[in-house]
Amino acid sequence: MPKLTSTIVWRAFATIVCLCLSVLLIAQKRLVDMQRTSTVDVVTKEKIEELRTGNMIDVLRLSPGTNHVNSRTITYDFDNSAADKRTDKIYYDALNHPSYMLSTTTNDLGIPIEAVEELRINKDLDRGWYWGKNTANQWTEVYDNAKNKFVPTDFMAEWKPQLTYVPPDPSTIQVIDHSKWTADLAAERSQSDGSISLPDKTYSSTGKADIKRWKDGNVRIREEKIYDARGVVREYVYRELYPDDYVYEETTYYNCHGEPIYFESTWYDDEDFEIDMIDIVFKDGQPVAGMRDVDDYDPEMGPTQFRQFFNPTSMKFEYLASPEWEYEDYFFDMDHSDDPCDYPDHVLTFGPRIILEDSYPERFSTYGGFVNYTYVLNQHWGITGDIGLTKGSQFDYHYTKLNIMAGPTWYPCAKMNLDDPFTVSAHILAGFSNITSEYSYNSTSQKSSEGIFSATAGLDGYYNFNKKMGVRLSANYNINGNTSNNYLFDLGLALKF
Repeated sequence: MPKLTSTIVWRAFATIVCLCLSVLLIAQKRLVDMQRTSTVDVVTKEKIEELRTGNMIDVLRLSPGTNHVNSRTITYDFDNSAADKRTDKIYYDALNHPSYMLSTTTNDLGIPIEAVEELRINKDLDRGWYWGKNTANQWTEVYDNAKNKFVPTDFMAEWKPQLTYVPPDPSTIQVIDHSKWTADLAAERSQSDGSISLPDKTYSSTGKADIKRWKDGNVRIREEKIYDARGVVREYVYRELYPDDYVYEETTYYNCHGEPIYFESTWYDDEDFEIDMIDIVFKDGQPVAGMRDVDDYDPEMGPTQFRQFFNPTSMKFEYLASPEWEYEDYFFDMDHSDDPCDYPDHVLTFGPRIILEDSYPERFSTYGGFVNYTYVLNQHWGITGDIGLTKGSQFDYHYTKLNIMAGPTWYPCAKMNLDDPFTVSAHILAGFSNITSEYSYNSTSQKSSEGIFSATAGLDGYYNFNKKMGVRLSANYNINGNTSNNYLFDLGLALKF
């Protein structure tokens, strides 16, 4: 029992430490260091926005009034042996969708080593070329519209663009109504500085959001922490509102244990044009990789050849010669990001136990009690430790059995989060049994003890009074050593916390 108690205390301590670390992480502002400048072209009268992040420069040219994006040029200065620089040029149609895209990567001598060219109609790829030439390989591919993929074609010795961009008719350009954006900013500015707490059902029906506002010079800052019902921060939004109506925003998502899993940053200009900046993925609570797309495309169907990869350690973009990337699946696997986390972290069950012993010439039973502890990892899995002590007699022999086992527990239904009226689970545990037998007849007495391998597999059924307490009935097939096949049954009070 002391050993099990210390385990619970340690788990609780570890949970508190994780939550404290997440609070420290949340306290950081501007995970991505960014700079912005704004000018006006004296000839074309276009508004020029320049954004700098690490080794990336992003220049947008927008038409005043309509806020149409005429072009966007993104330059990545890699400064490594594989590639020195990459330039992405994007031109837009009347609806502000990318229409023509050209990406060229050059080595430190300025010679192209990779290029991608695409012409899109209503966001769909219509024509395209993919070219590369390095010391190990060389290729030219052309987009086959019928097959919906790039296919090999005759190699092009030197790269040169193959397609022509036709600017949209000015009369067809959609004028963006940014009155709602202006109204939203005005409403935000009207809010008083300070902190408020509001109900929030994003992650739980009884969740909440803490909002804090303050000024840093002429910049208004708003941060929001969204909690689930257990008080764990699941989402943190940090926003800076500038006097010229530009907005910078960072959002960090957290798992059920308060560990960061995903980060994204976005710029909004004064007419609500959204510029996706950087996404960073976390593994085991630590930032491990990042990426940036030139526009907000569907991740599976969009132009991934125009994607750039961000290293959160160096805070720079990196060149990947191969499109394969080990963190690809992490970025868009956010299906469970809004998991309500209704399941507890710990389940402690204790109560009576009966074992139908496999013995000759007939079965007999040993009776006693057990303590079972499960550390819940996620909606489906937990790690369980079990200690049981039973006693029984057959003829002139008295038996005492101590079982100590551990193993995985599986919750098959994600929605049965131990707070529904009925819940089921399954487990496989292994460990050892210490069996003490004592023979007593008249004045003769003999005692022996042995330790043998023990394993059990079983099903658990819960009747839950509420989220904190329930009753568990467990039926198990129990093996002791190589020959003993027993049946083990538990009935216990389950405490969840």
